[in-house]
Amino acid sequence: MDDLDEYLNEIEGGITDVNKNVASLVTQLNVMNNTMELLVAEQQKNNNMGIQDKIDNLFQEERLKLIDYEFADEMRGNKIGKWTYKKYGEQVAFKAVAEEKDEVDYKNSVKNQVTILKKLKDCDSILKFYGLTCDGEKWYLVTEWAELGNLREYYNKYEFDVKKKLRFAVDIARGLNFLRAIEIANFKSSRSFAQETRKQNATQEAVRYLAPEMLGSQRTVKYNTRCEVYSFGILLWEIAEQKTPYEKYNDILQITELVVKKKYREPFSLGSGLPPKYQKIAKEAVEHDASYRPELAKIFITLQELYKNYGMPPASPLGRTLSQSHPRADSIDNLALTPQDEQECIIHVPDFSPFNYMTVDEASKQHKVKDGNLEMAYKCFDAYANLGDLKAKYFKAYYISHNYAETHLQQEERDKIAAKLFKEVADSSDDYPESQLRYGNCLYKGQGVPMNIEEAVKYFVKSAENGQVIGMYNAASLYYTGGIIKQDKKLGENYMKLAAYKRHQPAIDFCKKHNIHL
Repeated sequence: MDDLDEYLNEIEGGITDVNKNVASLVTQLNVMNNTMELLVAEQQKNNNMGIQDKIDNLFQEERLKLIDYEFADEMRGNKIGKWTYKKYGEQVAFKAVAEEKDEVDYKNSVKNQVTILKKLKDCDSILKFYGLTCDGEKWYLVTEWAELGNLREYYNKYEFDVKKKLRFAVDIARGLNFLRAIEIANFKSSRSFAQETRKQNATQEAVRYLAPEMLGSQRTVKYNTRCEVYSFGILLWEIAEQKTPYEKYNDILQITELVVKKKYREPFSLGSGLPPKYQKIAKEAVEHDASYRPELAKIFITLQELYKNYGMPPASPLGRTLSQSHPRADSIDNLALTPQDEQECIIHVPDFSPFNYMTVDEASKQHKVKDGNLEMAYKCFDAYANLGDLKAKYFKAYYISHNYAETHLQQEERDKIAAKLFKEVADSSDDYPESQLRYGNCLYKGQGVPMNIEEAVKYFVKSAENGQVIGMYNAASLYYTGGIIKQDKKLGENYMKLAAYKRHQPAIDFCKKHNIHL
């Protein structure tokens, strides 16, 4: 967990907040993304166009007004124009992404993707997306204007030394990891958006970066993270060499044959100046067998280290002293165990036969099925809970609190045992947000523990940040209404939106009642 926190802090750019906690925006985006995917999948499966109305009603995105912008008489190619937002004099880019005459499915996929991307406009790791506008014929994606152009325009116009190349590589890796961390990079409609833009499966430009499994007449897989890693590996080569990949070839079939059949990859030149570790990670990224390609996180960490350490002298190989490596000949092993110590260290495994060696997962299903063996399930939970298994502790507490077990005890005693177990699980891991929610309820209602509303809110928030929709709703209700705790309407709105994005009907109704814009 510590490694994950460190990694997220390194990525920065909106993944963590000022307190180094996972930002609420990330949670919100994940929930929005998952909800959108479910709705789109339902629409495609049932061919139900009414689902799009649900999406539009849920996310309530409004199109930007063309009248608010003015063309700045500058074009990049024939698709991207420079415009000015009149109100603040801000320069933005207009990119044609669809036409009014396009199919409804395609336009909806564009609209849905932009709905998600707009939420990222305050993040530093990627280009800012402001929304969509239309001139009656074409749809334009409005984004931040990149004054220095794209990567290729930059290295052809400006000085591009090794230090700067490493900086560019790190920044791009950070952006990719940012999208991966919030799961936007795997957003299904963005795939169709990328693939359908201008109705071309593989343009001459794009094919230079496509993974071999995505090329040819018979694709072997759907676009996934491994494909992204390959594309980034090609980009790392381009950064190093300041050349277009496969620039000698201007035919899609030629490039496809080179990459797929001949397994050719552009080599690094002797004068590229990039460190061997950079070249190694780039080569690994473009492995023909996708399973051998490194994770995006590993690429980012490698590039980050190279950038930080560039220009520094290499570490001395004599880091360890002779005395550290070779203990004295007359020294004794102070850690040797005595026979008594050995006896004390022998473990005693509980007897699993009373519950027929049932696993915790099997036991957890017993109260949900007809004629489930609750008694045997509880014996299983009790045995594994004594071994420290968190899931077993949770279900032991659940069974006790629901009067499935320990019914000979008084209600007050059962409440205390359940609350204690719920708290242990809630404090030990974020993998069990239900336990955080249930201990929050114990604190809120004073069941098994003294009533403590402020402490209850903390646990509701923890469960909310870990995806528990009732935790989101509870935290939202308390913060928004105030009274019991200090009112924070903005925070309350955020959590209520999260619950609504998970299609929690009470949250959706609450947002409508209080005019909370989703």
